[in-house]
Amino acid sequence: MGDSSILRSRFHRFVSQLRALVPGARADAGIEEEVAAHIELQTRKHIQAGMSAEEARRRARLDFGGIENAKEECRDARRTRWLFDVVQDLRYAVRGFLHARGFTALIISMLGLGIGANLAIFSVTDAILLRMLPVEDPASLFRTVNASGNPYDLGGGVSYPVYRKMQKRAEGLADLMAYQGAAPTSISIDKSEPERLMQQTISGNYFEVLGIQAEAGRMISPHDDSEAGRHAVAVISYRLWQTRFGKAKGAIGTKLQFDSHMFEIVGVTPPWFFGVEVGKMVDVWTPVSMAPADNLTPRIMGRLHAGVTIAQAAAPLQAVMNEIMLEDVRQHAPPGTPKQLIDRFLAGMRIKGVPAGGGISYLRREYRQPLLIIVVVVGLVLLIACSSVANLLIARGSVRQQEIAIRLSLGAHRRRILQQLITESVLLAFLAASLGLLLARLGTPLLVRLLAPSNQPARLATGTDLRLLVFTSLLSLLTVLVSGLIPAFRLARTDMHATLKSGARLTGSGSEWVRRALVGAQIALSLVLVTGAILFSRTLVNLMSSRLGFDPSSVFVARIASNPAVYKDLVPAWNELLRRVRALPGVEQASLSSSGLFTGEPPLVGIRTTAAKPLPPDPTTGRLFVSPDYFQTLSIRFLAGHDFGSRDTQPDAPRRVIVNEAFVRKFFGNENPLGRRLTQLANAPVWNEIAGIVKDAKYGNLREAAPPMIYIPYGKITDWLPQRAHPGESMFLQLRGRESMASLAADLRREAGPRFTIGEMSRQQQLIDDTLVRERLLASIASLFGGLALLLATLGLYGIMSYSVLQRRREIGIRMAIGAAPKTIIEFLLRGALAIVAAGTAAGLVAASAGTHLAKALIFGFAANDPMTFIAAVILLLTVSLAAVLVPAYRASKIDPMIALRQD
Repeated sequence: MGDSSILRSRFHRFVSQLRALVPGARADAGIEEEVAAHIELQTRKHIQAGMSAEEARRRARLDFGGIENAKEECRDARRTRWLFDVVQDLRYAVRGFLHARGFTALIISMLGLGIGANLAIFSVTDAILLRMLPVEDPASLFRTVNASGNPYDLGGGVSYPVYRKMQKRAEGLADLMAYQGAAPTSISIDKSEPERLMQQTISGNYFEVLGIQAEAGRMISPHDDSEAGRHAVAVISYRLWQTRFGKAKGAIGTKLQFDSHMFEIVGVTPPWFFGVEVGKMVDVWTPVSMAPADNLTPRIMGRLHAGVTIAQAAAPLQAVMNEIMLEDVRQHAPPGTPKQLIDRFLAGMRIKGVPAGGGISYLRREYRQPLLIIVVVVGLVLLIACSSVANLLIARGSVRQQEIAIRLSLGAHRRRILQQLITESVLLAFLAASLGLLLARLGTPLLVRLLAPSNQPARLATGTDLRLLVFTSLLSLLTVLVSGLIPAFRLARTDMHATLKSGARLTGSGSEWVRRALVGAQIALSLVLVTGAILFSRTLVNLMSSRLGFDPSSVFVARIASNPAVYKDLVPAWNELLRRVRALPGVEQASLSSSGLFTGEPPLVGIRTTAAKPLPPDPTTGRLFVSPDYFQTLSIRFLAGHDFGSRDTQPDAPRRVIVNEAFVRKFFGNENPLGRRLTQLANAPVWNEIAGIVKDAKYGNLREAAPPMIYIPYGKITDWLPQRAHPGESMFLQLRGRESMASLAADLRREAGPRFTIGEMSRQQQLIDDTLVRERLLASIASLFGGLALLLATLGLYGIMSYSVLQRRREIGIRMAIGAAPKTIIEFLLRGALAIVAAGTAAGLVAASAGTHLAKALIFGFAANDPMTFIAAVILLLTVSLAAVLVPAYRASKIDPMIALRQD
């Protein structure tokens, strides 16, 4: 009972204290009643002493002292005084913001844009670089990579039998699982029209090693990859289950069809699981047992056992790899192969383990440095926005100085004034953060879309979570500290007596110095961003205008797969398809190749030649199987010799190849290669005569020179590759001709018939453009925010110039009254403004010079310290700065001196 009474008493006290926060609450009414009663009592005493009623009341008020101070002291005695002050400050701030709607909207917009940009970039950076996989104990995961590559290499793939040997060898150290890279696949669900979904082939213990439990049904198990072709099961993602099946339980047991197989859905993954490849959200998982064994090259990931290091777990895997590679060398290396070549080959097959808790991502490899640069860019924009807001608040403070002085004269404490001003800054930051969150939600998907080619969009988990909210809070706190505290402290130190006596505004030299320093900092930061925008824009232009060595205009590319029924007669089937395609209306030329231009790097092959020049240390070259008219279709120019003819595709035709300039330079130097011969290092000597030389053509990277290439008639594929690795089952078709891609694709499908499957068709130019996604992203972001920073700096410079004219209005009037010409007034005003611009420009040049070296790996076609870039940035900055200061200066030169002197 006693505890109950205490709780009730505390509750009633808490409720009464809360009531004190409400306008017109009983607590304030009680204070006023007590004060009035006290004054009335004193008045009666004075009247009884012989004073008049009016004099008695006046004397009673004087005896009591300041009524408002007494009320404040009563309120201070309450425990919830601080909460009352916060509510009162918030009400006052809201009224002030509503009164100055335009000013408030400008500040919230500037800060909101800066915060929103930072939140969007943080969301993407977090998803790609920082976030761990949503699996059980991600810190214990590791994966294998090629030891000679970089740590973000996506390699590490081995054949499935080699993986099985590694799995057995690693028992007791780690649990290994295998998977192939997820790829878009045309999948028919329950006999409906095929749709493109991300599909991944996995080992049976994939979900078991990752610790993933089914949301519905069951996961793929080790039993499901125990026998080849016997377990046609599939697991789908929660996202696909939700969008395609409405989370219906009937989805379990539904059939999927692709790769000539019918799969049964047996389970659904949890909603938070997307796979282990960041940037790819898998829709369908299928077991290894249903994949063609010859084409399966999975990657390996594992979970370490307790107390085992990555190096310890990787050691037996390397031992297995060494055994396999040595056996392969014994079987395939021709007699007399130099030992250094064998050693080089074996060294290139060393593997190592690296942590895999963050997953695997081609985006991480491509965008690690660009994302860090973009983080710096948007961070600088936020700093510029904060300094602009600080400048605006200082300017607004000049208007409020009279108000602050009056409040101080009425007895307000400077601490309360400072608290009020900080509350206003916090409220502004909160509103800006809310706007920033909204802008980030809208902008993040747009940013993700810029990260990948249009035909393979990136998919990232970038939703709002605790990490984003914490980052938003810290960012909002930063905006308060940078943009709000300087003006607040300056206003709180207002000289009450001087302000009330002169009616002056905030014109002290300290205030002017702070504003000039902030504008100078904005100019410096803007120059850094403008320089970056010019750097990345020039890089993009240089890459887009680089020499390709072929003409991509009016060229379409499609991948065509042959069905198993024509495997035995592939070359005649391809010849017939080419004949039919060339007969289509509007098709000028058509050809086939084993790799498409800018669809990936062509495979490398080691060769030796009959050249007098010694074999280079790295005797590898790109290899491409092509049809006749390949070079005409792509407008690759011949330098010497002649093209393949239809006779060269026949099995009994002489073995001839065509090489490019880079090949000649690498293997023949100044020798004439025509008529010379070459063969592979890895096979018994099958010599091929060099019949022609063509111009270099870039194949997969605009930044690098064209690789050495040999072109082989596609009828001679079996001379170069064993049947089990036959690439002719899938070829790339190049067409030059009509403009309508949709109608062309429809005609192709009709001509392909049941023997071939037509993949996605693209314009050749689009394939080239898709290799510039990173450069286009950097140029777009840098240009957008560089322009925004320049605008903010220009507005800041315009504001301080206009403010200076306003404060010097009397001085300008006097100068003009004694005969100063308008030109003299303009020069007088420009000197101070241009000094700020010069100081900011000098500081910006130093910072930009240091920053460009950090991005030199991303620059193409010029040096990082190229003076033209800095000159262009300075000219642009000076041009807009001059325009920003000339307008207020020109207006000042038109001031009527009599009006200026009379108004002051």
